[in-house]
Amino acid sequence: MLFLPKCAAGVASLADGPGGRRPLHCVRVRELTGGDWRLEATNGKALGVVRGPSSPGPADLAAARALPAPESLAFESLLPARDLARAMRQLGANGLLAVLLGSREAVLCAAGTVSRCPAEDARFVDTDAVLPTRPALVSVKFDPRLLIAVLKAAGAVAATRGPGELPAVELLWWGDGRPVGVTALGAGGVSFDGLVMPLV
Repeated sequence: MLFLPKCAAGVASLADGPGGRRPLHCVRVRELTGGDWRLEATNGKALGVVRGPSSPGPADLAAARALPAPESLAFESLLPARDLARAMRQLGANGLLAVLLGSREAVLCAAGTVSRCPAEDARFVDTDAVLPTRPALVSVKFDPRLLIAVLKAAGAVAATRGPGELPAVELLWWGDGRPVGVTALGAGGVSFDGLVMPLV
């Protein structure tokens, strides 16, 4: 039994989306030893991995004991990102999604609502093969809200590029303690330049 916090739901947005390539429209949900869990999602160009411990309270455990078991239990399932995100939306800010993994389906319980989610019968990509094993050359910490706001502003300009041109933003780094730049080019000579101060 896994207990996933609402903050883990964001990884589902990195899946390929409904009707996307199989099984990239799914989130790989894994139960690890010691009660820990790991979620992985990718669209083939971006990858997200979120992991953590199952930390249920007494009410969560009581609700989980009442869940109907799937046909056969499993330690890993590929669940459609859309279904997992829908279940997570029912949670309060500090709520936990109880998940019983099965080979053909998973049973989900969010805020007292029980649902069944089909498990995809496919082989997921080996995410460990693409995750770097050496430390990064540069590490910069940001307030995610500021970084997202600047990237959205840059993305709006980049999205105006012509048909067949991918919208692109460029990150510029001038060294420790200095702001990081974000630039983008759009249609008709419109450009964007932004700065984000890293956290100390």
